[in-house]
Amino acid sequence: MELDSQIPDVFVEGFCQDVCGQHLYTYPTIETNWKRFPYTWVGNVESQCPTVCGRPYAKFEYGAPTQTLKDPNDVGMDGLIFTLANVLVGVVTNPFRNAYYRGDASATEEAVGVCMDRHGLGFCPAYPHNILKDNKTGANFNVHGIQTYKFLVPFIWNPQTLSCAIQP
Repeated sequence: MELDSQIPDVFVEGFCQDVCGQHLYTYPTIETNWKRFPYTWVGNVESQCPTVCGRPYAKFEYGAPTQTLKDPNDVGMDGLIFTLANVLVGVVTNPFRNAYYRGDASATEEAVGVCMDRHGLGFCPAYPHNILKDNKTGANFNVHGIQTYKFLVPFIWNPQTLSCAIQP
């Protein structure tokens, strides 16, 4: 399926400034049979703000230069995959924003938010050399996809081990 290039992107308030994607839920209404339904949205990182939402490949974060990782595919698509993985974990572990979180209820951290800058064992933003690197391209990754694709996905907080890790 090819998108018509004449159709503009949908713009979401706060996208690229406050958030790069989110999980929310519908309010109970007659149309939803008085039930709440969780949902997510992720914006088009590549066309709208790759320097902000291309996380963790963005060259700038919140307006300040940051150390970057090399994206394994394309900064827009890899940023979208990273954000989508983040919001999907949030919608599963905390669909109505009253389930799993760490910290005070007024300033919560979700399962991925706790580990936002953790992408590899021993990795921290100042030392990206502790993350897997493709010898051929120099790209950073932590997951092998189908065919030869490689991706970087966020670590998730594991309440049993009290640590951030890729979940099986």
